[in-house]
Amino acid sequence: MIDREQVAASRFNCSERERAIFEAGVKMATIYHQFVGTPVNANTV
Repeated sequence: MIDREQVAASRFNCSERERAIFEAGVKMATIYHQFVGTPVNANTV
């Protein structure tokens, strides 16, 4: 079985620092959307 890090390294063409920043951004966006929410119908858009 291929290691998770090997799979990620094959898909990212950047340094470990850049990848860490990218992943932190994804996590922060997840938290943001958890508290802000998304529109549930046309009236709340």
